[in-house]
Amino acid sequence: MCGRKKRDPRIDEEQKKAREAAEAAKSAALAEQEKKREELLAQEKEAAATAAATAEANAAKAARQSELEVQAGELNNTGTSKQTGRTGGLFASKAARRRSRSARSGRRGRRSLLTSSGGGVGYFSRFL
Repeated sequence: MCGRKKRDPRIDEEQKKAREAAEAAKSAALAEQEKKREELLAQEKEAAATAAATAEANAAKAARQSELEVQAGELNNTGTSKQTGRTGGLFASKAARRRSRSARSGRRGRRSLLTSSGGGVGYFSRFL
């Protein structure tokens, strides 16, 4: 023996325990990482499915809206004519139709109270 001491067996046991604990911690951390990764993938899939459903719903809504616009154009229920800007559909009030009719016939504005046009001298009616 040349003065060298033998290695203490307790040191070997402690090192072995430390290696096992480190391996267990590493495997636990990897398992937790994998679990988080799976949760993120599930959330991304759910978000993609939600976005796809929203896009599909918006497309269906746009299709219904365009269909309604086509139907409204066919029925001519818009209230105003797109070409002339005049009222005359089902949604125009009676007064608006009367005004447009009087504008076409040449009458404009209020009638004179001094002359006999539109009801006689001194007579004014908003209905004429």
